[in-house]
Amino acid sequence: MAIPEIELVLTNGTLGGRFTTVEGILEQIYEELAEKAFVGDSSEEVEREKFTQFLSGLKAVRSQPSIT
Repeated sequence: MAIPEIELVLTNGTLGGRFTTVEGILEQIYEELAEKAFVGDSSEEVEREKFTQFLSGLKAVRSQPSIT
């Protein structure tokens, strides 16, 4: 799965082979990264900002209503 607008690329096995909706996958990715990803004091400011922007983009995408 890839969402180029937010630079998200998942390869086989990234989520442990779970099957769900796209919304569920995005929610799961956001929760895992927002809660568990380590961006410590030693991280460069540019990398920290890129990660923050990525999370913001992911949150915006998962918050959009589904198009049917």
